[in-house]
Amino acid sequence: MSRSRLLIAAVISTLLFSHSSFAAAPTCRSSISSCGCAITSAGYYQLVSDLNAATTGDCLDIKAANVKLWLDGYSITGNGGGVGLHLLRSATGAFVEGLDLSSGAFASIGSFAVGIQDDASGAIIAHTNVGYNSNAGVLLNRVNGSQISDFSAESNVYGVELFGSTLCSIQRVNADSNGTYGIWLLSSSRNVINFFEAQDNTVAGVYLGCQASSGPVGGRCGASNNNRIYDGPQVGVASASQEYGVALDKGDIGNVISGINGNGDSTEDLDDQNAGCASNVWFNNLGSRNASCIH
Repeated sequence: MSRSRLLIAAVISTLLFSHSSFAAAPTCRSSISSCGCAITSAGYYQLVSDLNAATTGDCLDIKAANVKLWLDGYSITGNGGGVGLHLLRSATGAFVEGLDLSSGAFASIGSFAVGIQDDASGAIIAHTNVGYNSNAGVLLNRVNGSQISDFSAESNVYGVELFGSTLCSIQRVNADSNGTYGIWLLSSSRNVINFFEAQDNTVAGVYLGCQASSGPVGGRCGASNNNRIYDGPQVGVASASQEYGVALDKGDIGNVISGINGNGDSTEDLDDQNAGCASNVWFNNLGSRNASCIH
């Protein structure tokens, strides 16, 4: 795909996933019991029941900075489109907590196009299970410094997608059984991915590159450089199939990959398309590999 076509696709995708932000959604009350509202001022908000979307739009939009939202273990269920929880560009510094401490239940978000979309920088999102979305479970869209932790992203097309994002942290995630990639870094640099599991994803557990459907080679986009990917004790096949464990396309350099235990991937557990791994550093990894520079 040419760079111009990729950019057009990205713009169309963003417009599709952001369309509810143009509608005059009512303002959310501090206790939220239904989909279709927007948080428009800073403060504390809490779900008080499961939410079910009646339309294909977004369920909850956050438009204000410095919002604290407690999902309290409830579920947010879509109708096949839109975004379950959407942090718009103006929602910097949001803190979203999914855990019901009394029961130990995580919040769940599913059956949307995208489960959680973060367009704002500096977000903290924790303790959610995001699954059965027709595109990404979690999408970090051109953000800086957001942190997503203690969650699962399973049975989506992409479990976690970072697009044009930097200095973000993805940790303690199970990214399994997704239709293409468990974790996809697209034109995203200087991020940390650690303490993760990525099994039974159709193409790759973790992929750095431009190809939307069949990496590790193909497509044109900005590079994904200087990322740190480590402590992945289960990256490979559990009960289904996966082509690659961790795969880097040509031109993605300066990355460090360590502590990956690849197992049973049909093509390679560890794959670097750069000659001699370029400036990528692979060490303390297990599994089949396509180059002697992978250790």
